[in-house]
Amino acid sequence: MKLASSNSLSLGQRLSRWLALQVLISFTLVSLVVYLVIANYLTSRQASSLLEKQDIIEHLMVESRLDPNMDELRHQLDDFLAGHQELQVALRYQNGPVVYEGDDTFAGDPDVKEVSFVVPAFGGDTQPGLVTISVNQHADDELLHWLVFALTVASLLATIAVVYGVYWIVRHELKSVDSLVEQIDQLTASTLESRLDGSSLPTELQPLVLQFNDLLERLSSSYKQLENFNADVAHELNTPLTNLITSSELSLRTMQKGLVEGAVVGSNLEELHRMSEIIRSMLFLSKAERGSQARCEKVGSIAQIASEVIDYHEALLSESELEVQVKGDANGEFDVSLLKRALSNLLGNASEYATPESRIQVTISLLKEDCISVSVCNRGQTIDSQALALIFNRFYRSDIARSLSEKHHGLGLSIVAAIARMHGGHHFARSENGLTCIGFTLARHRGQDAVSAPDEELR
Repeated sequence: MKLASSNSLSLGQRLSRWLALQVLISFTLVSLVVYLVIANYLTSRQASSLLEKQDIIEHLMVESRLDPNMDELRHQLDDFLAGHQELQVALRYQNGPVVYEGDDTFAGDPDVKEVSFVVPAFGGDTQPGLVTISVNQHADDELLHWLVFALTVASLLATIAVVYGVYWIVRHELKSVDSLVEQIDQLTASTLESRLDGSSLPTELQPLVLQFNDLLERLSSSYKQLENFNADVAHELNTPLTNLITSSELSLRTMQKGLVEGAVVGSNLEELHRMSEIIRSMLFLSKAERGSQARCEKVGSIAQIASEVIDYHEALLSESELEVQVKGDANGEFDVSLLKRALSNLLGNASEYATPESRIQVTISLLKEDCISVSVCNRGQTIDSQALALIFNRFYRSDIARSLSEKHHGLGLSIVAAIARMHGGHHFARSENGLTCIGFTLARHRGQDAVSAPDEELR
């Protein structure tokens, strides 16, 4: 697993950085809108004010026709400009000299805006006049400059406040994650039964805790299964090894006396075969549990395969005076050797526990278009529900089977379940009123790229 670099940013820093950028952009846009609105308002206000001043001056010009005294007109214009330092008025004949001009305080000022318009003849003259109104916009421009400064400072301060506020909130909320990390850190192989407490976590992290607890549940189950498997393997291999050691010691003593018996060697060979079968079965189960699938080929009749398996068990069936009936048939794509092995294990199990002189029935049925059921039923002692749920476990043997432990090692039905999984099916068992049925389902069609399963032909 690739570790994070030492200079990587924390979640709080990442969120703060992105939120800071978003807040800064948002405040910048808002500030720009505010600036444009106010600037447009000031411009509109100045234009409206100039129109009002133009109307007033035109009114004064009209009144000056009745009174040709120019001094009176100048006096009225002075009164008009009183208290309006931002205004300046110049009056001249259109093609003549200047009649009136206020204080020339705006000369060379770039913030001055001028408006000129023609007025009718005034002061008893017949020549029209030209009025120029100058407005100093310095106050409005200074207001806009201060507005830009205020909006900039406010945006920066708001961004800084948001950054630190978000960082603090994230760090505060992540304290619950720190407690979760501490819980995970305390987990060991001996504490897999523990579960994470995510009650204090945000809703968004609850699914993570639930999935992790499910993972712990699966790990705990697998670990228990592994412990049980190791114990079972040790127990199952200990018996034949003890027998081999004992018989070998006896053989050594008889060899010293020159009396080596063939029965001892034969017994040792049987124990070795039993150990070999246990090991091969264990390897097969291990491969199946790693996800191996069956190697499939077209099978025209499962009933024909069942008949071949029955012929293989003919001696055992005759010894117990058992009759076997095959009911139904189906075809599909299966691993023939594995199918024979599963049927052989089921038939051997049924013949071992069936009531003598009874009938064993092999039923092959089509559950649906792509699923086949194969079951073996026999008359005998009813299996209680608790034991029925365990019969597919590895190394499980009922009390009756324990007395026959020399012949059985408790892996037969586990292998049946594994073969069913390798064919995309599952196992099942039911027992009631003295009738026990154990079987499995198979998918009729599987891909040709499946991993090959070991060939375990019946011998």
